[in-house]
Amino acid sequence: MQEAISRIQQYQSAGADGITIVGVRDFEHLEQITEGVTIPLMLVTYGNPALHDNKRLAEMGLSLIHISEPTRQEA
Repeated sequence: MQEAISRIQQYQSAGADGITIVGVRDFEHLEQITEGVTIPLMLVTYGNPALHDNKRLAEMGLSLIHISEPTRQEA
């Protein structure tokens, strides 16, 4: 996780307009990843029920939340 945090900070320092975050497990995980981020964030949740609190997500500064289910392919 520290690598992801470092990468986000580097993108922000380099002038990125926003960050897309994928693979977040829960709010504790999200808080650790986004601490100190000041640019817009987009979260892809893939329907993760641990992140179904839009008010809390908005309070954390997320600009866009994509909650669709992951694509499934069957043989």
